[in-house]
Formats: sequence, C-alpha cells, structure tokens
Amino acid sequence: MMNLAEQQNHNPGETMSILRNTVDLHIHSNYSDGSATPAEIVELAAASGLRYIALTDHDTVDGIREILQAAASINTPTAFQTCDTPTAVPATHTTAAASATHTAAPLKIIPGVEISADYKKPLHIIGYFRPDNYDAIAPFLVEMKRARHERNLGVIEKLNSLGIRMTAEEVADIAGKEIFGRPHIAAALVRRGVVQNLAGAFNEYLAGGRKAYVAKRSLPPEECVQAIAEAGGLPVIAHPSQTGMRLGEIEELARSLAAHGLYGIEAYYADHTPKETSNYLELAHKLNLSATGGSDYHGEYRKNTHLGTGKDGALYIPEAAALSLLSSL
Repeated sequence: MMNLAEQQNHNPGETMSILRNTVDLHIHSNYSDGSATPAEIVELAAASGLRYIALTDHDTVDGIREILQAAASINTPTAFQTCDTPTAVPATHTTAAASATHTAAPLKIIPGVEISADYKKPLHIIGYFRPDNYDAIAPFLVEMKRARHERNLGVIEKLNSLGIRMTAEEVADIAGKEIFGRPHIAAALVRRGVVQNLAGAFNEYLAGGRKAYVAKRSLPPEECVQAIAEAGGLPVIAHPSQTGMRLGEIEELARSLAAHGLYGIEAYYADHTPKETSNYLELAHKLNLSATGGSDYHGEYRKNTHLGTGKDGALYIPEAAALSLLSSL
C-alpha cells in the first residue's frame, strides 16, 4: 500500500511500468471539442482495460445519454448499476496495489461536465454526477452553451473578415454536431489548406490573442461550483497547472471555493509533472479535499494525449480516486 508521502513522491512513468491505469475522469467527445463519439470512447476504454471513466464535455451533458447507452450495449453497467460497491476511501490516501491485482471488470461510467469560469486566470471547473441526476445541471448550462456557440460563430466571422471563407455548417459537418469547438474550426482550416496542422491553426488564428480569437462569456467560479453542488454534483478544480497560478494562489482559490461546495482538485493530469502532482495531492490533503485525475483526452485533436495513459504512458490515477468520488455522489 502506498501511503501519502509515497504517493506524492512516486514517478508516474515508473508506476505505469508496473501498474496498469484503470481510471480516466477527464474525457471529451465530439459533443464539445473532441473528435471521438461517446460510443467510440467506450469501445476504446474497454479495449484499454479502463474500469472507471467520466465524460466531461465543455458546457454540455448532451453526450451523456449516448455514452451510457454505448456502455449498456456492450454489457458494461454504469458505475451505479453494479454490485461492486465502492468503499469510501479519501482520494489522497489511496492504495495503488489494488490496481495491480484487478482482473478484467466492467467499465463504469460517471457523467460529468467541464465549465469555463470567469476568473483572473484561465479556470475550468469539472462537475461529476450520478447517471440519474446529471441532467439537473442542464438548465444552468443553457447559457454556457449559447455563449460557447456565439464565440465560435464570432471566430468564423473573424476568419471570413481575414479572407478565409468558412461557414458554421462546414465546421458542424466536421464535428458531426451543430454545436462545435475550436478544434473543429482548426480541422476546417487544415482541410482548406490554410494551415498544415491543428497546432498551426491555433498558433496563427485560434489561441488567445491570435488573429481570429474571440473570448467566451462565462460566470464566476463561485457560481459554477455552487450550481454543480446544488444540482447534486461534485465540483473539482480542473488541471490547476494550466491556470498559470502559483501554488499559493491555487490554495487561496480552493479555500474560497470550498465554502461554495468544492469537492476536490484534479491532482493527476496528463501535463502535470511529478512535482506538480505531489504539490496538488498535498494541497488537497491540507484542505480536506479529494484528489481526482484524468487525461483530458480529445482524440485526434490532441494526438499526443492518450485515453487513460496521458502522454508517453506516464499518467497513473489510483482507483481510490474514482472509488472516493463514487461513494460521495
């Protein structure tokens, strides 16, 4: 069993060479800015030996029904339809050894959503739900989805003003959905030969401050956290390293949001260094919050980030992170 200190100091790459990761609680589909359908995600997760996954599309839960149906179609019960009862274990005091001894088991689905917050730095909040209550957050997301769609239409308008002819219908065709994300616009730019690859599209046109960038309207993090909690969900600060904030600033934010129902911090993340993971685990423990984790999988739109294993197979998320989440919902 790994105690907290061992868990904080372990090298994720070394762990993955011994233990197979079975948890991924941060995944995007083509219902927001990923390339894979929910059904394709289920198929890939099952083939990869994952046991616990969460679909966390941006500002929408529209893909949840499809991923639950896809899981049911391959006889994998959702997380709340299995006789495998989770044990309440603090996510910052996990047993990695348990993952090493698992035999093949059904894939369990946790509904989620990732919400952009209006803060001094880029900030996202993930909300996790039960399969029977995830749609309780839908009314809150209506305005968020509208703001995201208006932002994307604004990007297309800017591209047209730059002489790059593009329509929303063209991008929606790439996404396979009426609501699309910036990676789908990037894919349209590649298809048209404007840029060579997705990275080039973001670097020249779509990233913050670039030629066609349009900011998205969002709400303060306190409102996002409170809305998730009031809808029966568990709110988590997503990929804290991506905010650009120092650890002390993250602590100040987490303390403030805890008063509004914050559940945890995404300590395990594809882009976190071992030191960052250690710091966020320590912070979660200090504030009596739980630690979650995920790859932030986007399919073809982030080819170097893989479902369940992140980058270079280095991501490892203890199963107790998922079990603690399930027992708290």
